Amino acid sequence: MGNGSKPSSQLILPYAVAFLAIAVAAYLFFETRRQNAQIMELLSRSNPSDSRKAQDQYLSKVVKNRILKGYPELQACYSEFLATKPTNPKGKIRVDWQITTSGKVERPEVIASDFHNQVLEKCILDKIAGWTFPEPIMKKYVEHTFVFGDKDKEAPAKSPPRKQK
Repeated sequence: MGNGSKPSSQLILPYAVAFLAIAVAAYLFFETRRQNAQIMELLSRSNPSDSRKAQDQYLSKVVKNRILKGYPELQACYSEFLATKPTNPKGKIRVDWQITTSGKVERPEVIASDFHNQVLEKCILDKIAGWTFPEPIMKKYVEHTFVFGDKDKEAPAKSPPRKQK
């Protein structure tokens, strides 16, 4: 290399450093955005003037919609329970769980049950554990009361078919 040219490794090094710097900057940018979203979420929770569910569109819309879509699965558990001819065929089951940032259900648990039937409760927990939700920015806590046997309070009925003209 007597003609004064630099070895190729010396030419590549500045480009590699520049690429690495851009990759680190992009990572830091997106990580900061994610952290800011989490901070905003936490700040909105700390506002005592409004209830958490009213503020959290994810819980009040997305989660509620998924629960409504999952009611038929839970109704199948309840139908199996009714086949055992229980003495108390009506009641509520209050369940809580967490939704991970990947949208998976984590640790579903019965908080309270009017039925006190382990088979029914396990069936419901297994169904909920299999649900997936759109990915939230941060882990979400959900608590919901499922009502069975009271036709007025069960999952909303489908609207009647429209008449064709």
